[in-house]
Amino acid sequence: MLVYTSEPLKKGMEITGPIKAEIWASSSAKDTDFVVKITDVYLNGYSQTVTSPLSGILRARYRESESSPKLLEPEKVYKFTINLMYASHVFKAGHRIRCSVTSSYFPHIDRNPNTGHPFGQDTELSSATQIIYHNEKYPSNIIFPLIPR
Repeated sequence: MLVYTSEPLKKGMEITGPIKAEIWASSSAKDTDFVVKITDVYLNGYSQTVTSPLSGILRARYRESESSPKLLEPEKVYKFTINLMYASHVFKAGHRIRCSVTSSYFPHIDRNPNTGHPFGQDTELSSATQIIYHNEKYPSNIIFPLIPR
């Protein structure tokens, strides 16, 4: 799991509406999952869930279409757009925004054996290495619907 945590916010920030993650990543596998969760980190370290991981899930083979799956070319960099559904939340001044990215949320979602085979037919599991990019060429980011205050 990768965890990104912002610096403390200088002023409060309200978000209301659809949230999405744009993740530039590569994988050693032909198929894998990406799960993104946003939390509000309080001054005392408590982390409150803002978006449910059950809404921020993308199985890589469905990155372009749910009806026409396409396997990954291992090690190739792709842009994955992950919809985190809707939220309405105020991050208070001094709080931090945390984004967690992982490739599994078992047992809440089916495990992905990373083989690219049809589901329910695998007798093997394959470990996968994911690389998340966040640079000028591959600017992974979270898009929040900001409400002016």
